[in-house]
Amino acid sequence: MKDIFIYSRFNYLSERCIANILSQFVACLFFLSFLKILSKTIIITGASAGIGLALAEYFGKKGNKVYGLSRKVVNSDYFVSIPTDITEKDQIDNAISEILKTETRIDVLINNAGMGMVGAVEDSTKEDITKL
Repeated sequence: MKDIFIYSRFNYLSERCIANILSQFVACLFFLSFLKILSKTIIITGASAGIGLALAEYFGKKGNKVYGLSRKVVNSDYFVSIPTDITEKDQIDNAISEILKTETRIDVLINNAGMGMVGAVEDSTKEDITKL
């Protein structure tokens, strides 16, 4: 049986997959610079590493108020890290409530968090697939 590979930022990535990720990253930067987002409130999920961390630092350096949501806390001078498992609705609600205590609105949401599953599809449980 053939194994199915689903992207995870911690797994091996093909050149095509990397090119796709980079093109999405560039498109995101172009879109946000096109809108001239300055001093906006931005939430970025998956901000503990990789593209999410790079985006959070980039937009924070540009003067935006950035909140990074990830399971792991990140110490950064450019954005506020809020530990959040986005697969848990209560944690998302708590993170949004925490942000809205100091901000009047949320201008941009970048859903960057990734999750992966490796193995044969027929070996997956319903819970694994639902969580993915």
